[in-house]
Amino acid sequence: MDVKKKSIEFDEKISCLQNQFDNFSDLKKTIHPESEALKIAGLYFLIGVLWILLSDRILGILITDTDMIKEFQLYKGWVYVGITGLIFYRIIKRRISLYSEAIHRAFKSYEELNALHEELIATDEEMLQQYDEIGKHRDALMVSNQRYSLVVEGANDGLWDWDLINETYFFSLKHKGVFGYAPEELENTFEAWKSLFHPEDLKEALEKVAAYLENPKEGIYENIYRIRCKNGEYRWILSRGKAVWEDGKAIRIAGSHTDITEQQNLQNKLHTMAYYDTLTGLYNKEMLKEEMEKLLREAETEKKKMALIYLDIDNFKHINDILGHEIGDKMITYIANILSHQVKAPNLVARLGGDEFAVVLGEIKTIEDVLQEIEKFSSYLRRPWNLNKQEFFISTSIGVALYPDHGKTLATLMQNADTAMFHIKENGRDGVGIYAPYMTEKTLDYIQMSSQLRYGIHNEEFTVYYQPQIDLKTNEVIGTEALIRWLHPKKGFIPPNDFIPFAETTGYITEIEKWVFKTVVEQKVKWQKEGYDNFKVSVNLSSKMLTHPQLLAYIKKILDEYNISGDYIEMEVTETAIIDNLEKATDVLKQLKELNITIALDDFGTGYSSLTYLQKLPIDILKIDRDFIKNIQDINDEAHILKLVIDLAHSLGLKVVAEGVETEAQLDYLRKNHCDIVQGYYFSKPLPEADIKTFLENRKTCL
Repeated sequence: MDVKKKSIEFDEKISCLQNQFDNFSDLKKTIHPESEALKIAGLYFLIGVLWILLSDRILGILITDTDMIKEFQLYKGWVYVGITGLIFYRIIKRRISLYSEAIHRAFKSYEELNALHEELIATDEEMLQQYDEIGKHRDALMVSNQRYSLVVEGANDGLWDWDLINETYFFSLKHKGVFGYAPEELENTFEAWKSLFHPEDLKEALEKVAAYLENPKEGIYENIYRIRCKNGEYRWILSRGKAVWEDGKAIRIAGSHTDITEQQNLQNKLHTMAYYDTLTGLYNKEMLKEEMEKLLREAETEKKKMALIYLDIDNFKHINDILGHEIGDKMITYIANILSHQVKAPNLVARLGGDEFAVVLGEIKTIEDVLQEIEKFSSYLRRPWNLNKQEFFISTSIGVALYPDHGKTLATLMQNADTAMFHIKENGRDGVGIYAPYMTEKTLDYIQMSSQLRYGIHNEEFTVYYQPQIDLKTNEVIGTEALIRWLHPKKGFIPPNDFIPFAETTGYITEIEKWVFKTVVEQKVKWQKEGYDNFKVSVNLSSKMLTHPQLLAYIKKILDEYNISGDYIEMEVTETAIIDNLEKATDVLKQLKELNITIALDDFGTGYSSLTYLQKLPIDILKIDRDFIKNIQDINDEAHILKLVIDLAHSLGLKVVAEGVETEAQLDYLRKNHCDIVQGYYFSKPLPEADIKTFLENRKTCL
């Protein structure tokens, strides 16, 4: 039984006892011993007097006989005693009954009072026990409140409690402090809290709260939004809570606010890194794919046409290699800015990586719309780009694939746009190509060539032929040029012009040239052991190999491995290979010369043909291209220029090698104009290593 119920019962018993006491008091008032005694004495006196006075007179009146009167006198006494006894009995009985009733009531009240006293003692003990328990609960509550305060103050989270009935919204002081507000600066209302929401987040946040409060089956409310700080900045918070429901209606919701600004910033950074290009801020390839998927679904539903444009910067590698990656990055940023300003929403711009960009036109009607859009941004790209007082002219190769004409899936459109762009690259660059099926066939040939070339390198399907070089003064063989040949197991002999440019484009040329160099050195050592040690072997270096970071280390390794001096090796480089990265190439050539390797400038007359470079480059030999040789006559312009080149080379201390000598007239002219060395079909076509010894022996016999 709880204290409240016992208290009510105790009050009822006290009230009952009070009523009994009141009745006893009333009874007590009716009992007065002295007055009662006087009343009895007075009554007795009165009855006695009356009896004496009246009884004798009545007897005298009624009875005249004296004896009879005497006899009746005796009876009169007994009657008097009886009457007075009866009267006194009644009086005394009544008074004693009152005393008895008073005593009974007093005793009964005493018993009840005693029971009540005992009950009061028990209740008091119980109340003392409950008081002790209340004290313990109070102490526990105090500890709990202290713990709660410590948790609230020490935690990073802010606590909130929204009373939906009274429209009060409490949030902890700790949380207010996080945002720079003093406790009194914000009212404890939801409107005050709502006023802090970021405008972009307010609608969605309120909708989520409303949706949660309308569904009693919802477990935990959770939302993320931004809250304005006192200094005007916004911080991200994770709001979580749980509602109390009554008759299917939420009456209260409470929870926590966690400051997740750092986590959100990190998440945003990771999202940016995952979906945006870090250099330009444009969409990257992944983001482009996601957006394209949306546009394709929309285009399919609404029967729209759209276009995917691939854009590649021509010769961008030269910018990076010659001017450095910093300038290259500035050029990429410059182009990205033009595209982002000229291509308006809902169209998209993305950087796919390196020097490749993509433009998506979300809705077009004809191919003319696409070409017009391309011309709009291309006209800006063609303008001179000025940087550090230098002008750069930018050209691009552009491929276009249309939806649904050239594909209905993202993968197909991307592949076909890339194919169209590659087609432009292969046909002179600086243009726009609209995808056509024949381009795919050409691309497949390209892919097939790549696969076959890779397989050929792995299976050593290549071999080296050697073309002799003749000293015009002595008619002796003083060198051979190593020329690679591809003996395909199915296609047979594949000319170098059919795979060398491709190998340079794909990067396979590096592996090929390493193999060639090692093979040539190994062959040269064999010839030396066989007694043919009075000539050099010339090896061609591509621009990729010339600037390869491991070139010098590899050459030193091979020379050391075969214990051969660099005096027997000649490296041929083209003007184009040097100009691609002049500073780097010049430094590498100097280091090759330190290994006693001879340096020859190949194909002079087909490239820049800058005589200025002849003075600056660390070269020993100038090789005149066969196209320069084939049309010479004694009186034509080519012959005159050739003579000037030979004289200039000699004045610079360079020897001159003429390639492609096929006729005696050409030979006579070169000898007459003091050309040093010649090679060509007039003497010998390129020969396999087994036939070189025969050629050398035959030359000795002729001499």
